[in-house]
Amino acid sequence: MLPNSKKLFLLVSLCFLIVLLLGFNLVLSRYGAFWQKPQSSPVMVLPTPSSTPLVLASPVERELLKTISPSSETSDHLVFFLPKETAVYTVFDGEVSKVVPGSEFDNVQLVRDDGLVASYLLVGQVLVQESQKVVEGETIAKIKEGQGPGCLKGGNLGLYLFKDGEPLRLGREMLK
Repeated sequence: MLPNSKKLFLLVSLCFLIVLLLGFNLVLSRYGAFWQKPQSSPVMVLPTPSSTPLVLASPVERELLKTISPSSETSDHLVFFLPKETAVYTVFDGEVSKVVPGSEFDNVQLVRDDGLVASYLLVGQVLVQESQKVVEGETIAKIKEGQGPGCLKGGNLGLYLFKDGEPLRLGREMLK
């Protein structure tokens, strides 16, 4: 037999564990989502006048779509890690609205007739000029060797879309 003080200690310890487990269960039932891995938000699909989902031409060769950074797949841009001399293509027919050479990155913006804007952020040789009309799939730039993170063996291409000045969510599935 155990002495009374040890029995009391075991009884109090057991009660404490029961209360602790019940409290933990209560916290999990109320705040369970806090402990779960956050789910990525769905890609926003911009309806066109015909109510079909937005589909764009690929800005690079199809086999290079695998170079999309996983962290950018359901955000407001796609980041590609590309080999040097990779051609960059237009994602739709439109007009070059802006060419901004930069010390680290160049920015090329295209505008479609319905106001959709594609913005390319890249380290490269820009092959178009402002006000130039372009067709889907036309080469607008070539990637050069980058200087920043992720550019050790090539360069980066960031693709952004805007409608009415608001960024749109992009996903790999939007590229044909």
